[in-house]
Amino acid sequence: MNNFLLIFKTQLLAVVNTGKNARRNKKQKAMSLTGYALIWLLLAALAAFYEFIYGAAFAESGMMEAFPVLIVVAASLLTLIGSISYTKSLIFCSKDHDMLFALPVRGSTIVAAKIATLYVLDFIVSFALLLPCGILYGYFAAPPVLFYVRYYVLTLFVPMLPILAAALISALVSLVASRFRHARIVGTVLYIGIFLAFMLGIMSMSSSSEDELAELFSGMVKILNACYPPAAWFTEGIFGDVPMFLLFIGVSAISFAVIALIFGKFYGKIHGAFSVRAVRSKYKMSAASGGAVSALVKKDIKRFFSSPGLMLNQVAGLIMIVVFMVVFLSGGIADSGEEGAQAAKLLSVMFPYLFAMGASMASLTSTSISLEGKTFGLLRSLPVSARTVLSAKLRVHELICFPVVLICSVVMAVLSKSAPVDAVLLIALPLIYSYNAGVLGLLMNLKRYNFDWTSEVMVAKNSMPVMVVTFGGMAASLIPGIVVLFLSIGGISTAITGGVMLVLSLAVSVGLTVLLRSRGEKMFEEIGA
Repeated sequence: MNNFLLIFKTQLLAVVNTGKNARRNKKQKAMSLTGYALIWLLLAALAAFYEFIYGAAFAESGMMEAFPVLIVVAASLLTLIGSISYTKSLIFCSKDHDMLFALPVRGSTIVAAKIATLYVLDFIVSFALLLPCGILYGYFAAPPVLFYVRYYVLTLFVPMLPILAAALISALVSLVASRFRHARIVGTVLYIGIFLAFMLGIMSMSSSSEDELAELFSGMVKILNACYPPAAWFTEGIFGDVPMFLLFIGVSAISFAVIALIFGKFYGKIHGAFSVRAVRSKYKMSAASGGAVSALVKKDIKRFFSSPGLMLNQVAGLIMIVVFMVVFLSGGIADSGEEGAQAAKLLSVMFPYLFAMGASMASLTSTSISLEGKTFGLLRSLPVSARTVLSAKLRVHELICFPVVLICSVVMAVLSKSAPVDAVLLIALPLIYSYNAGVLGLLMNLKRYNFDWTSEVMVAKNSMPVMVVTFGGMAASLIPGIVVLFLSIGGISTAITGGVMLVLSLAVSVGLTVLLRSRGEKMFEEIGA
């Protein structure tokens, strides 16, 4: 147990490490913790907003008992999808493998500590969904006090089964992909396919009509329990069935132990297999074939495509744009009569801001400095200026993000028959937001970098720069979008509000660019100095 706790503590500290520039006093560390807390509160508030809407619908339909099950399944799916992309990197292919297995500790103990680390991180996120769910259920259903005790005890075990399933799926996907010549590409396609299927399902449900939702609510409990049997145990457990309460806890704990034992026993073989497959193909480049910027761009693009988990975490916002475009253009709201047409018209006002939200959530630069790791000294020793290095990193972001944003925006504008002014706004605003996310991500990563990571995916998932850019971009796009929507309902032209937003966004772009040129280059030179 002591070995487990020591390794678990080490793994957790490595994951939440906020940066190499840690010559910070207690006040600065407290500010960092405050920042993480504010981001979590923002996520919980956003979840509470949507859950209130669904909770009211469930209460009106007389199906309130299905509400907590829906949120638990949603939290489980979020954990599953979020964990699939990085369990392989953290558990099987982390940089600390050789060091850990040189210790006189059993493999099952090491794997258990790594999975426990995943559990803590995923529980923090899933609890942002589960906490307001319990409160809202109490508001609508007024259950006895014991309900809250049973509910919040069981929420502690909600992420366990999805994490274990993610570990198995990740290992399976990697082994299947490794049978192909271009294993990394195949693995990336499989990961993105799973993520797309999940997002399409969620978006399709969100675009359902009232009649469809009512029909769905009528059989919600049976559907959820059939798709995910532990949901039935959870449901009966929170409503007083003691055997089901204990079954949910027991299965989660036993599954954790079994997976740790199995993976621990074959840990070395799995790690060796993944490592061998990973170097099957080599990426070759020559600085002589282009300028310094070109060589640096190729290097970063190689790293980006070398890790499916890293790639999926960084382009999730772009995938959201594609999914949103496909779901809306495939029919949905626009085909549900006069009310649906009116709703579609109002929703079209939000298109630029929804696309801008997705573009803001895809910032490849927010991890580009940290990903240099121990090789940052080599990067600094190159005979190129800091401006050249930063320009190369920003160009990687632009080369990968801009085409997706531009194509989706143009397709949406053409097929939705947007007015010329709306089309310009739909194309220009997401591109500007994407650029701003790239520059802000680079500035944040220069300020808060981390070279001590053992898994590159964790840098892309849990670092402060990523959280600030992601949630800041969501707020900076959704809040103006909602304001513009209400102004549009009040009769104010979208040409006016859109023009104001374009001017403000461009002003932010100019300010961020000036800051990168002036302060960013100095920050780069100060790293490790």
